[in-house]
Amino acid sequence: MPPSSDPAVPTVTPVTISYSELQDKDKDLSVKIEEGFGPNGLGILSITHTLKGSFYANPILDSPTTDESLIQRYPSYCGSNIWPNSELPELEVAFKALGKLILGVGLMVAYQCDRYGIVFVVKVYTKRA
Repeated sequence: MPPSSDPAVPTVTPVTISYSELQDKDKDLSVKIEEGFGPNGLGILSITHTLKGSFYANPILDSPTTDESLIQRYPSYCGSNIWPNSELPELEVAFKALGKLILGVGLMVAYQCDRYGIVFVVKVYTKRA
């Protein structure tokens, strides 16, 4: 679904911090941290790092989307995986296994949050009735 062009609808974009900024202990990143994790943030920071030898991959899907507008808008998140199979053949299998584990844990946490939310809502509305 494309973003709304209605100015009344708030939009939030991912906050990006470079790896070099992150390494600089004297750099004040409080504005970016607040933007990413504050009340109006997504709760996500994107850390960019362009040094050779770094690999970024989606642990679940090799190509998360083919939607060109999403790829242009979120290149850090929508690019296709490129595995260094000749240099590090075990990376793909290990990374995907870890991704499946993290996804599974996330789904279990979401399930428990849903259960909690349902009980909480029932309690709130029962007290009001």
